Amino acid sequence: MTATESPPTHPVSPLLALKPRRVETGLLVMVGVAVAVAYGLASFGTTEEEDCADGGLTGTGLGQGEPGRIPFAETDFIFAAIGEELGLAGSSAVLMAFLLLVGSGLRVSLRADRVFEKLFALGLTTLLAVQTFVIVGGVLRVVPLTGITLPFVSYGGSSLVANYVLLALLVRMSHEQRVSIRPAKGAA
Repeated sequence: MTATESPPTHPVSPLLALKPRRVETGLLVMVGVAVAVAYGLASFGTTEEEDCADGGLTGTGLGQGEPGRIPFAETDFIFAAIGEELGLAGSSAVLMAFLLLVGSGLRVSLRADRVFEKLFALGLTTLLAVQTFVIVGGVLRVVPLTGITLPFVSYGGSSLVANYVLLALLVRMSHEQRVSIRPAKGAA
């Protein structure tokens, strides 16, 4: 390159024109994700136009928040409304409840005797986990929102019925496993 030539540029980012090594690229991606999560957490419970969150550690209280400020608060951004009214503590409790549901579904999958039951329970549990991840990740601005609902929380009649059917299938499989483990009452 001569003194009159400019360094190569990239149409999206000047950092990409430097062609970093794989390790540096991985670090840039991790830093980018960390910044997105931090940005999402910093504005948790608010719209993009506002700078500060109202949720805090314990929230504003049930019914005390202003979900009207959050677009689609009853569907896509229900988790942001939960964060505003219940704060970090309530949001963490909701996430722990979903983690408990997913863990129970995985336990049902692991205890199943037949391959079909294992895969069926794993598929149902994965469906529940992915729905939760997409909504929570969308509120935190880690993944794009797709319009699906947060299971058992968001407004949507058909989604609620489908999630209850999903849960009923997992409970039925768990019940069958428990019945098959117990010995018969007359057996010695």
